[in-house]
Amino acid sequence: MDTRTAPVATAPFPLEPATQHSMAAHARGAVVRVRGDQVVATWLPNLPAQRLAPGQILLAWTLSTQGTTQVTATLGLTGCEVLLATWPSLPQHWLPTVLPTVREVGGLHQALQGATAILEALLDT
Repeated sequence: MDTRTAPVATAPFPLEPATQHSMAAHARGAVVRVRGDQVVATWLPNLPAQRLAPGQILLAWTLSTQGTTQVTATLGLTGCEVLLATWPSLPQHWLPTVLPTVREVGGLHQALQGATAILEALLDT
């Protein structure tokens, strides 16, 4: 099968229960979206050419044998992906620690998109 034609992501699922287990073997991480108090995710396949779309936030985690978890957050931008944060030794229930960063970065990205659209509209007139 040609891996470039593989689906971009899986069906959305609640992130919190998934954080208690290893990530899906085929996944680079979980693209997360905050909807009120819910955090919904889709697995992003581990494909060579697969990049995050602008504004997408990817969480990847590794469980250790000591009962801690290493979590990494990455943000997709127009021309690249940037590392937002790495939490090296989080407890088993790590989502409450990571969620404030996900919320803030998502909000900042939306605000910058809005400001850019307004600026472009003003410059066009």
